[in-house]
Amino acid sequence: MSQVQEWLATREPTPPTELEEHLVVPDGSSSLVDLLAAGAGEALNQAVRRPGRRRDAAFLLLGADALFTYACEAAAEEEDVEAALRRVLDGARTGA
Repeated sequence: MSQVQEWLATREPTPPTELEEHLVVPDGSSSLVDLLAAGAGEALNQAVRRPGRRRDAAFLLLGADALFTYACEAAAEEEDVEAALRRVLDGARTGA
């Protein structure tokens, strides 16, 4: 299980089952905040590339929203919360 998946498993309430596949973030050497923010940015970029009323794009948007929320929650757990939140915003802008 990846660092992100382990952390998500500790959240209350648990993430909705319907979103599970949209909350998969590749593991890496980055911090939890950076991994979540990058995953959220990528999900947002994928949703934008699917214009129109497509169900899969809607789930990507919901996944991006959830990942950004979790990234902010993880940032709140860091010693330097302000710096961590700036990294979340950077991840939102770059999608990486």
